Amino acid sequence: MKYATLGSSGGPTHPWFLNGDKAQPFYKRAIELGINFFDTVDYYSHGDSEENIARAIRKYIRREDAVIATKLEITL
Repeated sequence: MKYATLGSSGGPTHPWFLNGDKAQPFYKRAIELGINFFDTVDYYSHGDSEENIARAIRKYIRREDAVIATKLEITL
């Protein structure tokens, strides 16, 4: 696997996507290494990305020690 997207399962068209349970070890390790900045958007995996980050933060780091950047998509 070259890279992974941490969100919902990509099915046959995006097999590199890792769902919440499979993504958690990556968040855990990142936090253990001192990473506390997470960038996401509700567009990634239909909001699953943000939900996965929220679960990881609750499990592995105090919320006040994490920085979360998020965006929204506006369609005109």
